[in-house]
Amino acid sequence: MKQTLIRIKRSDPGIPSPLPFSSTNFFHMKQENKLCYNETPGNRNKIRIATTSHLYFIEINDIVRIQSFSNYSRIFLTSGKSMFVSKVLAHFDELLSGSHFVRIHRTHLVNLSCIKHYEHGKITKIGLSNDEVLPVSRSRKKILQHELRLHTA
Repeated sequence: MKQTLIRIKRSDPGIPSPLPFSSTNFFHMKQENKLCYNETPGNRNKIRIATTSHLYFIEINDIVRIQSFSNYSRIFLTSGKSMFVSKVLAHFDELLSGSHFVRIHRTHLVNLSCIKHYEHGKITKIGLSNDEVLPVSRSRKKILQHELRLHTA
C-alpha cells in the first residue's frame, strides 16, 4: 500500500494535492512551512501548541510571556496557567513577530499588551498584568522603549 502525505500551501485555499510519501518530500515541506506550521489555518489570532499529552490552540492575546529553559519554553497565560513545550524561545520570537511581542532578555519574550509598568533604576524592570516583575537586559532596553512608544501611540 502506498502512503501519501498531503501538502497544504498557504497561498492555495483549494484542495491540497497529495504527494508520495518520502523522507525527502517531508524534509522539504518541513523546511518550507517551518515558520507557519504552528498557526491554525485561516486564523492568525491563534497558535497551535503541542505538549506531550495535548494539542492546544491558544489565542495570541492570552499569552502573557514566554520564558526559555535551555531547549524548552514555558508559556504563561492570562488565566494563570502555564505549559511547558519543547521549542526554543527563538522559535516563538519568529512566530510571534508582528504580534506585539518583544524580547526583553535572552530568556524572556513578553506581550506588550500585558506590561503594566516600567521601572527605571540600576536594573530596569517591567511589571506584568499577572503581578510578575521581570528584568530587562541592558542591550534590549532601548528596543523595549521603542516598542512601548509604538504600542502606546
